Amino acid sequence: MVLHELLALLAGELRGAKCENARLDAELLMAHVLGVQRGWLYAHRDESLTKAQAALAQQLVARRANAEPLAQIIGRREFWSLSLNVNRHVLTPRPETECLVEAVLRLPLSECCEFVDAGTGSGAIALALLSERPAWQGTAIDADPDALAVCHENAQRLKLAKRLHIVRGDWLQSLSLHSIDLIVSNPPYIAASDPHLQTPELGFEPLHALASGSGGLDALREIIAAASTHLNKNGVLAVEHGYDQQQAVVALCRKNNLRVLECGRDLAGQARYVIATMSSSAS
Repeated sequence: MVLHELLALLAGELRGAKCENARLDAELLMAHVLGVQRGWLYAHRDESLTKAQAALAQQLVARRANAEPLAQIIGRREFWSLSLNVNRHVLTPRPETECLVEAVLRLPLSECCEFVDAGTGSGAIALALLSERPAWQGTAIDADPDALAVCHENAQRLKLAKRLHIVRGDWLQSLSLHSIDLIVSNPPYIAASDPHLQTPELGFEPLHALASGSGGLDALREIIAAASTHLNKNGVLAVEHGYDQQQAVVALCRKNNLRVLECGRDLAGQARYVIATMSSSAS
């Protein structure tokens, strides 16, 4: 079978499975099978495929039709121009988290900033920051050793491991540092009863990286409460949150004597992150 014929067949299978981006997903999976860039497919549409190549492409498309996320099938996800390894042990990095990274990079932090990424998962936030700031040093914390293994692989492959200390721990509990410039986190913030957790694609991601208590605020509450213990007098806390949680997060910051610097939105216009700093009294 030639390439363009198989692509049409695979895209049709994904459309039948109600995949939103059926043609794009088919092309990305085919490019993965052939070890080429997606653009190559258009220049070689009449390329003949081996039976093994066609069979593998069909297997991967069947997984996608069963709602398995594309990033997990391929094993990679692009984030902040970095190609990150991902699997079922980590949350697939989302575009909205890039808005948090961008906001942090705008802050007037020290050129030799020491930061902590709490609940690092794949290491997406920490590695994005290190890739942009060559003098920064980071600590990546996660309670899941399998997630930390993914973070370590990514740091090694991106040649950023020398500036990233990886620690197993529950949020900030295991942290011995007490004069940190920055704490950043994209913690779980979905309510445990939220019906969105039952969608097929989310079933392929770790529940502990998605849900956090009955109101979705358990992890955020713990991180914000502990931040003042570890930040220096000019230290900054930057956290991602759910679209309807910004007021609650601001209230938690003020309760814990953190002065709110910025309440930000993602590219879809949804409230998405809060940045706060140390303060002697709530603002």
